[in-house]
Amino acid sequence: MSQQKQVISCSSCGAYWADGSCTEGCEECGGYGMRRPCPICNGTCGMIWVREIEMSWSHHSAFWDGQCSLPQEQQMHLLMRQSEATFDDLIDGLEDVMK
Repeated sequence: MSQQKQVISCSSCGAYWADGSCTEGCEECGGYGMRRPCPICNGTCGMIWVREIEMSWSHHSAFWDGQCSLPQEQQMHLLMRQSEATFDDLIDGLEDVMK
């Protein structure tokens, strides 16, 4: 692999982020290459976030840099809904384990 590709590739699976590649299920890729639609509103605001390469590598998890352009109150509402969904998924998973 060329040195340039190593600089912009996933350290877990080797996907070349610069061309938009990612590996499904890879936590470090996080479903995207170097750019992704705003994760707060799923792209509704039209903003594109850029991968934080060093953070993604060091934590083996996708990290992004960007800002949602929706009003702050609307962002908070969306984030609360995402938290509730994550919490509900956790509870459902625990219930399955307890059966």
